[in-house]
Amino acid sequence: MFKFEIRKENSDKVNEILWLLKRNSIDPVFLGYPYGLVEADRFARVTNEELDYLKTRFMSKAGKWYKELVPYLNALNSHEILDNIR
Repeated sequence: MFKFEIRKENSDKVNEILWLLKRNSIDPVFLGYPYGLVEADRFARVTNEELDYLKTRFMSKAGKWYKELVPYLNALNSHEILDNIR
């Protein structure tokens, strides 16, 4: 599932924006995901090593609540798909 947000002052451009997203979401590598976002992900991606470090820091700060959050941290998401594109 993907979330789409638009600023109120651009609400009159929703159809144009959605049309552009649709036109850029036909790459067979990841159907439905705009190609520009795949490229943006390549430049902005947190490395897996950095992710492991951040999870460890989060685990130490979450304390006893961490066990309840683990299922949410391990949920399948679009980043796993993007990892396999490279």
